[in-house]
Amino acid sequence: MNALSYSLDRNSFVIRHGNAREIIPMAEVQRIIPAHDIAEGARVRRVPLPGWWVCAGTHPALGKIRFYATGPLEQQSVIVTPDVSFGVSPFDLDAFDEAFETRLAMRPTQEVAYARITPGMRSSALWGDRMARLLVGLGGLVFVMLLAVAFGGYAGLPRSIPLHFNNAGQIDRFGSAGSVFGLAAIAFGALAGNTLLGALLFRANERLAGYLAWGGGILVQLFFGVAAATVMGGG
Repeated sequence: MNALSYSLDRNSFVIRHGNAREIIPMAEVQRIIPAHDIAEGARVRRVPLPGWWVCAGTHPALGKIRFYATGPLEQQSVIVTPDVSFGVSPFDLDAFDEAFETRLAMRPTQEVAYARITPGMRSSALWGDRMARLLVGLGGLVFVMLLAVAFGGYAGLPRSIPLHFNNAGQIDRFGSAGSVFGLAAIAFGALAGNTLLGALLFRANERLAGYLAWGGGILVQLFFGVAAATVMGGG
């Protein structure tokens, strides 16, 4: 598990998980409560591994909760803010709660803005956009399906397969069976190009244009998939 630590002063509470950080302004904290008080209604989505409580959840009264802990709810405290709450499991829970309450009673001396800092791609706006993730992921999935079609049917192909049909539906060009992988390579190039273009447009705050680029990439994959199936079927 990545290193997990907490730091506290009268202005902010900082959670560090590996290279990621959550900076929570003390001015936004409403209260701190024992996590076992919300255990009955909490819905937690976590990988069931011992000592792994870095996950997300919800509660009817609190809404969204992000957990950064190494122990179960009985060993956690929950820091409540208006938008999202945070479950933590310090080594000495009672001492932590007392220190937190003391800092919370003090007035902040500096204005601190909430920040969630994560390394790499996860820190980008693209990673935080559900539609962007869906379109990029779907493009990759369709390409994998295209590869499955190519590999799945390759063994049964003859040495020469039709590659092109004229307006009358007659074959006017043949190629080797390996040509089907050439289609997959072209499809991959198109997918990479559309993915990069969409990311650049998204970064330039052209969100709709980015969506269209990624959607176009999916359509291109489908086109090549149909072409590969047609070529293989014609063989």
